[in-house]
Amino acid sequence: PPQRPRLEHEGVHVPPGHNVTVDSGAMATVKCVSHYGNPPAQLKWFLGDQEISPLHPQTNSTEPDNPRTWSAASVVQIPANKDRHGAILKCLAIHESYSARSVAVEARLDVKCK
Repeated sequence: PPQRPRLEHEGVHVPPGHNVTVDSGAMATVKCVSHYGNPPAQLKWFLGDQEISPLHPQTNSTEPDNPRTWSAASVVQIPANKDRHGAILKCLAIHESYSARSVAVEARLDVKCK
């Protein structure tokens, strides 16, 4: 199966369950990547219980060290406001070879009020 999805905020890996810290009024840009899928995993985003749309359709690219597998990447941009402080952002990777058919990774939005 593909690797578990992982989140990146401003190019830095966000360990599962950690915070994505962003200033109130700014945009939180978060990327989700799942490596080594064949076919690539399908990525979906949720903020709380609501499915949210990515900035662009996900991009799938072949892995340089294993060209028969794919890395899937998707990016969301979330306007940070105080109502969203503490909200859970979740990336769900869907793939038939995962035992539960999908694997999620979550981070919590930490909105810093100015």
